[in-house]
Amino acid sequence: MKSTIAKLKTALSRILRPQSSNHSPQVEEVIVDFDDGWSWIPKWSEIFHNKMDVWKTHVENAENGPRVLMATCTGGNSTMTPLEALIAVGLTLRGAKVEFLLCDKVLPACPNMITVGTDDQKEFIEKGPNKCDWCFPAGFKTYEDLGLKIHTLSQWYSSEEVTESKRLANSITFDTIADFEDLGVLIGHHAYTGTLRYFGRGDLNSEPNGLIVLKRYLEAGILTNRALHRLFNDRTFSHTVINQGIYVPQGVVVGAAKKFESTVTVFDVAYRKKSIIVDDWSKNFEEGVEHWKELPWNSEMEMEIQKYLNSRRKGTLDWIQVQSADGPDSVSQISKELGIDFNKPTVGLLTNVIWDAQVFYPTNAFKSMIEWLKITIQYFEQRKDIQLLIRVHPGELQGFVKSRQLAVDEINRMFPKLPENVFVIPPESPINTYAAIEKCNAILIYATTAGIELAGVGYPVIVTGEAWVRNKGFTLDASHESEYIKILDSLPLKPDRLEAEKFVLAQKYAYHHYFRRMIPFEMLDPQNSDNVPYTIKPVGIEGFMPGADVGLDVVCDGILKGTNFYYPYESVQKSSASHEFYTLGSPKH
Repeated sequence: MKSTIAKLKTALSRILRPQSSNHSPQVEEVIVDFDDGWSWIPKWSEIFHNKMDVWKTHVENAENGPRVLMATCTGGNSTMTPLEALIAVGLTLRGAKVEFLLCDKVLPACPNMITVGTDDQKEFIEKGPNKCDWCFPAGFKTYEDLGLKIHTLSQWYSSEEVTESKRLANSITFDTIADFEDLGVLIGHHAYTGTLRYFGRGDLNSEPNGLIVLKRYLEAGILTNRALHRLFNDRTFSHTVINQGIYVPQGVVVGAAKKFESTVTVFDVAYRKKSIIVDDWSKNFEEGVEHWKELPWNSEMEMEIQKYLNSRRKGTLDWIQVQSADGPDSVSQISKELGIDFNKPTVGLLTNVIWDAQVFYPTNAFKSMIEWLKITIQYFEQRKDIQLLIRVHPGELQGFVKSRQLAVDEINRMFPKLPENVFVIPPESPINTYAAIEKCNAILIYATTAGIELAGVGYPVIVTGEAWVRNKGFTLDASHESEYIKILDSLPLKPDRLEAEKFVLAQKYAYHHYFRRMIPFEMLDPQNSDNVPYTIKPVGIEGFMPGADVGLDVVCDGILKGTNFYYPYESVQKSSASHEFYTLGSPKH
């Protein structure tokens, strides 16, 4: 699973430390203070309509069912942990015996940790994670009322293995980390990506504490692996469910579960409200075009996807938003602000967050996004007949992990004086991305998900990284630098919008990705809180039963039966909204 998963995660993965409330007392309504660090925890008795005795009977009935490990590990995550509990309830009601795994304040490094400067790095290096006294109890409280077994990491490794983990971690260097394995499970890669995330960078070259932090993440990975080996040997789980599936400890869970021939289901929150995206990582997931290319396309489906893609301009139908809803969206206003003349041929370029691109996406034509930016700007420096408009990803400055390696800084370092025909919109700019590229002849991307929606409204998209849209039949894909340059030489493209057949393919894939891959849970109630994206509605036990929530059915069947994680949107959720829509860029056919 690629990272929709990266952007998705960056915007919603809110992990907080307990704080005191700043809300004023209200007379007529009760305000839930999600910022207190605890109020996001589901109240299962209320959700089950006080029928905990009925729930207990269902738990007992599932005692001999297929065993499922919910390998949460990091319990203090107000986005992921309630979702894992929700899925666990659904699985139990379908006859599975579900057990949880939590870190009980023992790992020397984890995803809850990020840095903003050397002071907090020093504290982390000396003392380890500083959220443990909140994180473990928060995860435990989420699960305990369900009465399902909760394992802790420290139960499953020995003191000798703690010593061994430290010794092994201290022996690694930057040169040896990538291929480091423990008991046949790749650990080094996950430790490295976890460290990149901690620093918010695409490399560790300028981080004096990079190696020592990396050793902490490797030690945590080894400890997790040792615990998982003992746990899997003892319990024999048929299925394993984990959020995100990368970093430490989640990536290690994936490797260990595969070794013990447990199926591996990985999920993350999706863009659309109340939705998650799920993949089967038991195999090397590479979705074939046969899953969407033959969709029975009609005008109603086209209008629905165009309506949704138009909503992406403001994010009105999403709960993950990286685009300002109030920024300048007039082409003439943007032209004046940037000093760009849209009467001249213009090509757009959309970046990824640098650390995100290095963590989530395999390289193709270039070894990194920064190299791609350098080669691209150098090329357009010689093409005075075309303007290049670079939109730096707003997500660099948003979400839980703020980037400490900014694309604008890298561009300024490589080009102290920017070519006159190259224009840059920095991440903090409120300029609407979709309006800015409206007059562009083509769009260059590394791996951004925006490639799906831009192709879906008719733009030619040129891909150099491992983007979702690569190899789908409607983009121009480069696998080598020479191939990329050859594509650039063909600019400006004529016509400047996708031909009819490719446009239909692009719309089908957008429909599949946003409406079928993104699986809604109707019982989720979105909240207007930076720290808590949703709560679970009190739907009663019957609200989790088979047939009550199609999305939950899809997820549980996928885990237990191996069926595709596709929501049958076209047959379940027909839109009743107006079919008036605006097609960005007005595709010409």
